[in-house]
Amino acid sequence: MSKETITAAVAEGGRAGEVRQAGTITNDLHALEKLLRRIRGERERTLHVCYEAGPCGFVIARRLRQLGIACTVVAPSLIPKKPGDRIKTDKRDAEKLARLLRAGDLSPVYVPDAIHRFAHPRQLMAYLGLVPTESTSSDTRKQGGITKCGNPHARWLLVECSQHYDTPPKVSKELSARQAKLDRRAKEASWRAQNRLHARFTRLRGRRLQRNKAMTTVARELTGFIWELLRELPCYTKPAVAQ
Repeated sequence: MSKETITAAVAEGGRAGEVRQAGTITNDLHALEKLLRRIRGERERTLHVCYEAGPCGFVIARRLRQLGIACTVVAPSLIPKKPGDRIKTDKRDAEKLARLLRAGDLSPVYVPDAIHRFAHPRQLMAYLGLVPTESTSSDTRKQGGITKCGNPHARWLLVECSQHYDTPPKVSKELSARQAKLDRRAKEASWRAQNRLHARFTRLRGRRLQRNKAMTTVARELTGFIWELLRELPCYTKPAVAQ
């Protein structure tokens, strides 16, 4: 499995059952659901899906569980390997996972809930790589640049958004129109974010902190407001419903 494609293999029930290729599809849920319907076939076979934890995250696992399909996300570092096996292709990996899943030799990883994965906003900040590195020894504490862990695109978006808080808070005509149908608490959180982050940006620049560093600091605090919205607002906390 990669960001662009999914290569699937099927291991039939029983240790002596056939292991065969099921094809390669684009990495999207619609294509995956279509493939699983084809594999299940008219006999309505019971399916158990697995894939390696990686760039696809847990979206596939959550969707399959909504559909009532068992899904195991596998820890890549704990997949059994044969000594001297140095050939690695998507097709070989798919067949290997299918055999190991059937044999019960795979170690699953924990699949967290999508709204409540992070119990505190600092956990989300760390996940996105927006917290400073640290080297602490005895009574000496030294902090450096941000860790840059997690998704670089999400981090870039937050940093780019943060530069808008350099301007004084206001609700323009266009913004007011976009907010018309939003929950009251979302608008209140937006206004609090504008005021707090603008004040923070102004103080940092007043201390002659480099603009890029000020943007990163504000992006980190912006993450806290996003965490609040995702945790508190009903539009985000309603359970997902299978189509």
